[in-house]
Amino acid sequence: MTYPHLPPRSFQQAALIVWLALALALVAALAGCGPKFSTPPPVVEVLTPISEPCEVAQVDNSTLPSAHRPATGDIFEDVKTILADRATLRADREKLQAANSDPCP
Repeated sequence: MTYPHLPPRSFQQAALIVWLALALALVAALAGCGPKFSTPPPVVEVLTPISEPCEVAQVDNSTLPSAHRPATGDIFEDVKTILADRATLRADREKLQAANSDPCP
């Protein structure tokens, strides 16, 4: 097919145009496969409340009743002292458990 308004072209010119078209198509195809650059997401500052440290009420060490009583040979007085020691230790344990269950009122 000949076009009367176009000048005749040689085979080398036609091959050059085909190669340039293929190169342009290859560049366009590879440009579409390249890395996509986008803006990074905005930095959002999140404020979190920081609880202030609280002081735990200190439970004082109570002295046992047997610490003030001299050792005697009376078994009844010794048993009463031992039972009083147990009651004092049980009360101290309950105070510590109550203080540790809710350290910051």
